[in-house]
Amino acid sequence: MRFCYFVLATAATLVACINAENQLPQTTSELVARTLADAPTNNAVTRSLCVDKQHDEEDSLDSLNSLDETEERGKINGLALKKFEKLVKAKHQPLRFKIENLSAKNQRWATDRWKTQSLNQKQVATKLGMKSVNDITNRNYKFFEQIKHHFKEVV
Repeated sequence: MRFCYFVLATAATLVACINAENQLPQTTSELVARTLADAPTNNAVTRSLCVDKQHDEEDSLDSLNSLDETEERGKINGLALKKFEKLVKAKHQPLRFKIENLSAKNQRWATDRWKTQSLNQKQVATKLGMKSVNDITNRNYKFFEQIKHHFKEVV
């Protein structure tokens, strides 16, 4: 009895495979022809996510400055989202861009991540690229002032 089920299942599989192979080339060629025919009318080929903009030499020196007008999807300040998350999670790697240029959601995410790491104010200041807690010349000092009450003070 088991042998009959096995033969029946094998035969059904072979029939399905044979039918699928015959239908696949027809479907693929029709799909390609239809896509190529529609491409000029719906701008499918010429669409681009990135907007070109010329930068000054000063801007090109600090490649992580805000690139709001030139961002592509999935990027934050010119960084890929995964790279940003990796920088925030790393304990001894400072952020080399102005964090205020990020969206409020990403700022909250970074702050929450640092809270879970139990960092103190000095460590957060270092993480933001500051030399000390009182480094008022740093680009991230204003952001640090807003979030420092979430972290323990260093004596």
